[in-house]
Amino acid sequence: MEPHPPDPVHPLFQEGGLEDYRRRLIRLTATIYQFSIGLVFIIALFLPPEEIRWPAFFVILGSGILSAFVLVAIHWERYRPDWFLIIALLAVVQISALIVVSGGDDSPFFSLYLFVIILSGAYFRGPALIAAILLVTLGSSAYHIFERPIHFDLDPLLSVPVYIAAALITNLLFRDLQRRSDEARLRAGRLEALYEATRVIHAESTSAALFEKLLEVARRATGARYAAIRTFDENGVMADFHHTGLTDEERELLKDPPKDTGVLGAINLSVSSVRLEDLTRDPRHAGFPSGHPVMKSFLGVSITTRNRLLGKLYLSEKSDRGPFTSDDEALVVALAQDAAIAIEKARLLEKIQDLATKDGLTDLFNRRFFEGRLKEEIERASRYHHACSLLMADVDDFKKLNDTHGHPAGDAALKAIAAAIRNLVRTTDFCARYGGEEFTVVAV
Repeated sequence: MEPHPPDPVHPLFQEGGLEDYRRRLIRLTATIYQFSIGLVFIIALFLPPEEIRWPAFFVILGSGILSAFVLVAIHWERYRPDWFLIIALLAVVQISALIVVSGGDDSPFFSLYLFVIILSGAYFRGPALIAAILLVTLGSSAYHIFERPIHFDLDPLLSVPVYIAAALITNLLFRDLQRRSDEARLRAGRLEALYEATRVIHAESTSAALFEKLLEVARRATGARYAAIRTFDENGVMADFHHTGLTDEERELLKDPPKDTGVLGAINLSVSSVRLEDLTRDPRHAGFPSGHPVMKSFLGVSITTRNRLLGKLYLSEKSDRGPFTSDDEALVVALAQDAAIAIEKARLLEKIQDLATKDGLTDLFNRRFFEGRLKEEIERASRYHHACSLLMADVDDFKKLNDTHGHPAGDAALKAIAAAIRNLVRTTDFCARYGGEEFTVVAV
């Protein structure tokens, strides 16, 4: 079964500068509320009991306890962030009660309503923001319900335009900050992915390890589930195919790699990238073997250098089930350039290794490599008590062949003899050109 992507994390619980600022704003508002409540309790200690308005006093106490409980619960991320609307409601009740116990119309706590508005504008959107503005409006107009006789004051309604303006301005500012924060985070993610790709190129020495790390970098940076890379040799024939993201069950079902046809074949020197929202609906959906997992979102780019096609990089199935974006494409194109460097580096290392260990004429191992390998095999045979045989062969009358027919004929004879030896030995054995017309085989 296809694993379900993780549930999206609410912005309040994400890590980042803007979200941290929201948390600090919430904590600041809660601190101001609690300080105001504490101040009321201190004042109440010096007032005669008959002058204390006990209903409002107990409302402050109860709403303060509930607010503290909700804040603690949200701090431990046990409840949904939607419960902040409950905090806004409790804050309005607290402020109304504070105004009652601190002088009514002459209370200095009317300004606390503005903190609720700012907090709501920073956090809520749409209907929730409208609900918060209505709460503040009703609270500022109906705080007299705690007095006797109960009556309503319509004068605070004059502050409604101020509340709306403050909420909308705060909301717009935070939305702009959110957009800038997302863009900065995206750019940081790209730079981190490119840095990781560059580090991998310099750290890994084998092509398999290079491609595996590059695929993981591309997959994490774009949120793709599957990633694959296909490389071609100098003749345009597929040299390697590496992939990542498949489960063990999917690996067992997938016997052969996809063919370089259809949409995969459409990626070439002239078409550097292909980005599809739904691959299954594209008429070029072909070349995938039986057992291949179903893919919808798809992004493929060519890996080129000096007008040569070195390979292709494929990504599919974004974790959020959405399509790949132009930003994803730009990032993968940059990663493809790193992949081109990785492919050329791997091939250069293989050539250097061949030059250091193989004979240039016969393509057999040279004498230096043979002597080191022979020592290892003798030690291994002695340790595990199994046989190890050494065969030496010399070509008779080779000098006469060179003198009669020339060195090109002698070279051709050495190549033919080397090919015959290579075809006769087992895969566990290894053969080498010992020197001149002498050949050797180590049979283990």
